[in-house]
Amino acid sequence: MSLAPPTKRNSSFKGDVLRLVSGTGLAQLITLLAAPILTRLYSPEAFGVAALFASITGILGVIACLSYELAIVLPDNERDAANLLGVSVLSALIISALTALIIWYGGQQILDWVNMPELVHYLWIIPIVVLIHGIYIALNYWNTRTKNFMRLAVARVISQLAGTGTSLSLGISGHTTGGSLIFASLSGQTVAILILFTRIWRENGRYILSALTWRGMWDGIVRHRNFPLFSSWSALINTASWQIPVLLFAVFFSPAVVGFYSLGFRLIQMPLSLIGSAISQAFFQRGAEAEKNGELARLVDSLYNRMLVIGMLPSMILVAIGADLFSFVFGVEWYEAGVYTQILAPWALVWFLSSPLSSIYYFQEKQKKDLALQIAIFIIRFFAILIGGLMDNPRIAVALFSAGGIIAYGYMLHAIFIFSGLKTSLQAKKMMQNIAVACMYTAPIFILNHLTEFSFYWVLSLSLIILFGHYFKKRDYLVQFKY
Repeated sequence: MSLAPPTKRNSSFKGDVLRLVSGTGLAQLITLLAAPILTRLYSPEAFGVAALFASITGILGVIACLSYELAIVLPDNERDAANLLGVSVLSALIISALTALIIWYGGQQILDWVNMPELVHYLWIIPIVVLIHGIYIALNYWNTRTKNFMRLAVARVISQLAGTGTSLSLGISGHTTGGSLIFASLSGQTVAILILFTRIWRENGRYILSALTWRGMWDGIVRHRNFPLFSSWSALINTASWQIPVLLFAVFFSPAVVGFYSLGFRLIQMPLSLIGSAISQAFFQRGAEAEKNGELARLVDSLYNRMLVIGMLPSMILVAIGADLFSFVFGVEWYEAGVYTQILAPWALVWFLSSPLSSIYYFQEKQKKDLALQIAIFIIRFFAILIGGLMDNPRIAVALFSAGGIIAYGYMLHAIFIFSGLKTSLQAKKMMQNIAVACMYTAPIFILNHLTEFSFYWVLSLSLIILFGHYFKKRDYLVQFKY
């Protein structure tokens, strides 16, 4: 271990994205390959219990570091960054301890509210998960600062292998409860944090320890106070708005409905977030540089157009055949999850286009506007699910959720274009052109599936051929990105 400050690796934006995509893609491929087996080992009710646990820990985990992890990439001085890493880890310890107190004194009330007594045996795990998640995201952003994106990719792959392998092993051995899925997820997260911690400790451990001071951490807390004051609330509300459907589905409907929604929601996000999460992490660091160099508009325009090409066609295909696809791959009892996927697909596309670029709110220090937008999104989602719940119709709830999300994230895209100096009308025109092309490709798939008697094997084969042909045709455009 050296006392020299850590150095940033030299790499291109495209290289950073490809490294993250390689890891994320392989991790998600593991999930996709295991999903048809897991859905036959575990019931929708088991998935529902695990999804509700993930919702609770997700809401608490996102504020574990009070958003100070986002500030780690910003300082020019490495000592300041090291002290922000210390602030983030200390915050995670405090939030985890507070969570334990809440669980100790109010755990039963939480179970009564969410209408899922099956969680009673797993409440004690929640503070542990919050702490692990907080430390993980702090180390994650330290790696982002030093541009060790390949390390992040490796950690994601091994983490997914550990989690998926654990869930398969427990399921095959007959332990097919929601608790098994919870334990498997925890094991994967633990492996990821161990990988990141050991590598960072070997390379920068002594320097970080020598740089940490109470004065330095306090200065970081004060200098970046907008992150806990605004960004942490924004992140909390954003995550709560993501998780509110699971929580309200648990209140109004059965654990099976929660399982249908969670599986459909997770798998529709997976293909799009494969690229989106990688772009988001790399854009956070590169976008700030582009703004200083006067090239932010070019960067945002180039990314937006490529994301349109990547995300439009899969979304349209899911709209056309989602329900039958889920029945074919995961079993007929998961048909309803496929229906939810069809409804959510248009929203998922708009989310995919806007979310990776939303870090512009942070490096332009527009946290107040981001907080206002996240509050609006939370309100929209809350009332969407509430109306569907009161009508005792989960499909209506999902449809209102999707429609509200299209409006909210459409507005976010509009704001991002304005912040970066682009014209919304021109970008909307590009979207309509891509919709037209995707409809042309999707039409024969829809006809073959709904208007003929052909086996779904042929429908799926045609879909894969069209997808492959589309991306093969656009391959040069997608990879010829320079910044």
